[in-house]
Amino acid sequence: MKKNYFLCAMLLSSISVFSQKTILVNGGQFGNPNENANVVIYDYSTNNYTTLDTIQTQSVQDVLIDGNSAFVAAQDSIVKYDLVSETRVAAAAFNGASTKTFQIHQNELLVGNWFARDSNNLYIYNTNNLNLVDSIPALSKGAKSILIHNGFAYITQNNQTANFEDTLGSIVRLDIANRNITDTIVVSGYNGDFGELVKKPNGLGFYAFNAVSNTITTVDFNNLNGGVNLNSSLDLDMSSRSHWATHNDTLFGRIGRNIASINLNNLQYLDSNMVDTAITSFTYDTLNRLFFATYTDFSSIRTGYVYSSTGIYLSALSVGFSPEVIDMYYSTSVGLNEIADLKLDFQFYPNPATNEIRINLKEVSAQFRLFDVNGRLVYEDNLTQGINRVDISAISRGKYFIQLVSQNVMNTEVLIKQ
Repeated sequence: MKKNYFLCAMLLSSISVFSQKTILVNGGQFGNPNENANVVIYDYSTNNYTTLDTIQTQSVQDVLIDGNSAFVAAQDSIVKYDLVSETRVAAAAFNGASTKTFQIHQNELLVGNWFARDSNNLYIYNTNNLNLVDSIPALSKGAKSILIHNGFAYITQNNQTANFEDTLGSIVRLDIANRNITDTIVVSGYNGDFGELVKKPNGLGFYAFNAVSNTITTVDFNNLNGGVNLNSSLDLDMSSRSHWATHNDTLFGRIGRNIASINLNNLQYLDSNMVDTAITSFTYDTLNRLFFATYTDFSSIRTGYVYSSTGIYLSALSVGFSPEVIDMYYSTSVGLNEIADLKLDFQFYPNPATNEIRINLKEVSAQFRLFDVNGRLVYEDNLTQGINRVDISAISRGKYFIQLVSQNVMNTEVLIKQ
C-alpha cells in the first residue's frame, strides 16, 4: 500500500484547535402552559449563556450533535440548528405520539417513537431539510434506544406499563437501506426490559443496560442469538442518552441518580459515586475533562453543576425549567503555527487505514489524540520517539482527526478509517 507522509520540520504547520460548548435543552415548567422548551448554548470558558431558540412544547427527549448541526427531539416536534450561525434551519412535526431518541445514518435521521403504537414506531427524516422519508411498519413497540453499526440499526422493543417502565423486551436489527428487520434478539430465560444500548470498547458488540431489571445484556454482532443476561449490582438508572456518556473504555452512568464510572471491559465499578449529587441529566466534556450536570423536579427546583473528572464541584451551571437534555458541541478552527525552536518531524501511514496506523516520531515524544468529526476524543496515548503502532481496529469507519502534541507544538492531520 502506498505510504502517505506528513513531514513537519522548521516549517509553517497547520493546526486545529478544538473548543467546546454545552448544548442544553430545557423543557417547560409543569403546570405552567406559558413556559415552553428552549435551547441554550453555554460557553464555560466565558461563562456566556445564550438562548438560541424557543420550541412551542413543554417536553424534550433528546439532542444529537452531528458536526456543526444539532437535532432536538421535543415531543411533537423535530428541530435542526446550525451551531456555527446559532440559528434554526429546519423543523418538522413528528409523525408519532412522542419523540424519544435519535440516530443518524448517512443523510437519514432515525427517530424513535416513545409511546408505542401497534406499528410505525420508527420514522426516517432527511437530515438536510427534515422532510419525512419513510417509516417502518414492522416496529410494533416503542423505540427508546437505537444503536447503528455497519448499516444496521439495533432497536429496543419493550412492552410499556402505565408507570413508564418497560418489560418483556427484545432487540430488533433493521437493515436501514432495505428497510427490513433481519433479526430479533432475545435472551433465553430472560423476560425483562432492554435498556440503553452502548457499543463495547472493542467494537465487536454492545451492551444493553436494563434499568428496570437491573441487569446487563451482552451481545456480539457476529452471534446475535448468543446474547447473555448478567445480574448487576450497579443500581442502574439510565433511561435516556442524557443519562450516560463514554470515554475510551469507561462508561459514566447515572447510578441511583448520582454519576458512577464503570469499566466496560469487565463491567466493574471504577468509582461508584464520582459525582455525589442528585442528577437529572449530564454530559462529559472529553476535551476539558468536565461533567456538566442538571437536576430538576420539573416544577420549582432547577439547578446545574460543573464538576471535574474526579468529582470536585467547580461552579454552578445556569439552567431553565426542566433541564432534561444535554450534550457537548466541539468546534474546530484551523490556523497556522510557526515552529521556531522545536523540530517536530513525524511520518504517519497508511492513510486510508483499516486496522493499524504507524506514527514515526523522529526526534521527540508526543501525546497522541484521535477525534471524531464531532470533536469527541475516541482514543489517546503517549507516543515515544521512533515508530509507534496504534490499533484502530475497534473504531468505526469514517473520517477522524489525528492530533500530536509536543511541548508547545500541536499538529493535526486527517485520517480515513476504512
